[in-house]
Amino acid sequence: MRLLFSSDLHGNIPLYEELLRLAEEEGADAVILGGDLLPLKGPFYQRIREQIEFVSSYLGPALEDFRSRHPHKGLYLLHGNTDWLPAVRLLEQFAQTGLFHFLHGTIHSVGGSYRIAGYAHVPPTPFIMKEFERLDLRTSPLPVQQTTPCCSNGSRIVVVNSDEHFRSRPSIEEELETLVKPPEGSGSLYVLHSPPQGTGLDVITSGEPVGSRAIRNFIQRRQPRVTLHGHVHEAPAVSGVYASLIGKTLCINPGQTPTVLHAVFFDPDDLPGSLEHTVYGRYSPNHADGGLDAASREQGEP
Repeated sequence: MRLLFSSDLHGNIPLYEELLRLAEEEGADAVILGGDLLPLKGPFYQRIREQIEFVSSYLGPALEDFRSRHPHKGLYLLHGNTDWLPAVRLLEQFAQTGLFHFLHGTIHSVGGSYRIAGYAHVPPTPFIMKEFERLDLRTSPLPVQQTTPCCSNGSRIVVVNSDEHFRSRPSIEEELETLVKPPEGSGSLYVLHSPPQGTGLDVITSGEPVGSRAIRNFIQRRQPRVTLHGHVHEAPAVSGVYASLIGKTLCINPGQTPTVLHAVFFDPDDLPGSLEHTVYGRYSPNHADGGLDAASREQGEP
């Protein structure tokens, strides 16, 4: 089984077209998108409408066209922290028609023997949008906001009280405890928009790791076959790694740029032999102690 994963396309039509072309030409059995699907180009208070129009006019029809020509290829989508809730609701309506599988809080079959589940929420960021942000751990302090926090209210974007927002919602740690589990004995893949902390997959330009401690703990405890991440576009370029081990779990963040598609192909039955990045090339077990940055490997293993 050959899977194609990418994340953080942010409504970039050339990147979507390249991704679907690769899926056709390179024989992917399924395409997985890991969050931040929709554009952020227009005036801020018009972005809900912008995202809804993108789903209706481009993304839905593009996926329908792809499925009409490749009815046996799977499509799996997860939203991210920059996708507004009303546009996410529209995506869920498309998913209900069978066009694709929507991953947040759900579990689906992929291939014959694997199950795939997703979780979209991320720890607090410096950005304005708060709908899909949560405190990381139960004990995490309330963040100090540097920008005006906003959520949607119907079709409108409204200012919210940051402290009330985070206090009124469960933490990532708490939500992951209730995340659906694959049946005992089945292979599992998780698509988690935030990368785990301290793996090299979560490093921003300054060198600071900004990933989720709760997600890292979740991976250490559950030990799925593979976890797929995004959110931190620059991490592979800054840290030098796009794959890192946490115990026996291989965690992957391909990164992203506005001009060149970052994606990975892999077969969960043969990860070392099949993992290949569209920019950085094939996973090399002979490079840096198993293809991983030595520091990331040391931090990633329990």
